[in-house]
Amino acid sequence: MAGGSTFTAIFDAQDNMSSALSGMASSGESLNSTLSKIAGTAAKVFAAKKIVDFGKEAMSVSREFESGMAEVFTLLPDMSKSAMDNMSSDVKKFVKETGNTLNDTTSALYQAISAGVSKDDAMSFMETANKAAVGGVSNLETAVDGLTSVTNAYGLENLSVARASDLMFQTVKLGKTTFGELSSSLYNVIPTAVGAGVSFDDVSAALAAMTAQGMPTASATVKLRQAIMELSNSGTEVDKTFKSVAGKSFKQFISEGGNLQGALQLLEQHAKKSGLGIADMFSSVQAGSAALALTGQGTEKFTQAIEGMANAAGSTDAAYETMENTSEHKIKKLKAAWEVMKADVGAGLSDAFAPAMETLSTKMPEITASMESFGDMMAKGVSDVIPLLTGLLNHLDVVKGGIIALGSAFAGLKIVNGVAQITSSFNTLAALFKTGGVLAGMTSVLGPAGVITAGVG
Repeated sequence: MAGGSTFTAIFDAQDNMSSALSGMASSGESLNSTLSKIAGTAAKVFAAKKIVDFGKEAMSVSREFESGMAEVFTLLPDMSKSAMDNMSSDVKKFVKETGNTLNDTTSALYQAISAGVSKDDAMSFMETANKAAVGGVSNLETAVDGLTSVTNAYGLENLSVARASDLMFQTVKLGKTTFGELSSSLYNVIPTAVGAGVSFDDVSAALAAMTAQGMPTASATVKLRQAIMELSNSGTEVDKTFKSVAGKSFKQFISEGGNLQGALQLLEQHAKKSGLGIADMFSSVQAGSAALALTGQGTEKFTQAIEGMANAAGSTDAAYETMENTSEHKIKKLKAAWEVMKADVGAGLSDAFAPAMETLSTKMPEITASMESFGDMMAKGVSDVIPLLTGLLNHLDVVKGGIIALGSAFAGLKIVNGVAQITSSFNTLAALFKTGGVLAGMTSVLGPAGVITAGVG
């Protein structure tokens, strides 16, 4: 019967395997010793994998940094290779000193240069922006956005980056806003203020006073814009009233040394004499709302804010020093230094692999052809294996018994040359896979009985 022959075949295979294993044990090396060696080897393999993984990650970080700097250099087409290398080095130094990531830094640098910051002033600008970001509990790109919006509008010859940052910090300190909210909203009012000649000191003081009364930052910038617009546009009702009260236009009043508060106070006095509210002087609700917030009960807050702006120097540095000494910021700097190290290692590895990659690209057609041949060989191998697998599936109970018997044999044996023998067998199998097919390979390793067992149907 087929079942009987199957049992005979499996026991023959078992006897052959037991004999082979007994031979492996002849040198007397214990199983525990072998397992210890295996564990040691596994640990080395694991460590090697970690090194390989680090190398791959380092090359990835290096590529991303290279790409980010390449984007920056697109804005500086006349920059020499030496100058590019120097700027890249400056960026890495900046990252280690500030705790920003390489990606965040290259993105912020791109934004700064695209906004008009010169390449010579770029890193000093970034240093101020970083202090603003850290002190204002914001991020580098947001700080760059806010500072470039202000300094581009007023001109660096009229307002330095450091002064703009200090005024923004005072606005945050005296009002109810954040550096991020301020940076993202200033565009609403700055162009109009610049056009009318209103200083950034006045704008900052007004926004501090308005937000301190609970007005949202974005809303405050829009309302202030409308008030300045109506005051400065010739022909509006408030323009006519102001000219009759001050004897000059709002723009002229400002250019001669007046400020926004002085102009609003003149209008407030006229409104009281006329039995009106100051909001009635303006045609829009938004403009009137700004005037109300900065006069009457809001006058004191506006006055205090103006005085605060006069003493704003050093506000950025003070806020930065406070935040820089926190544990969180120190950890960020450690992480940043680690990232820069990975970028440097990755750059070295990339340079080392560059010739190999070039060779690989030229050999790709040959590799593709070899892979196609390998695929054909594997397809044939699979067709050979299918009958064997079918036999195994039909006699799982027999195979299970054989495995249990083999397990019992393993438990009482010591292994010395077993690993070498098994490795040799698999090497033989691999060679036969290539030259003689799957069936010949299994015959070599298991013996005829083992193959017969696997193939019984």
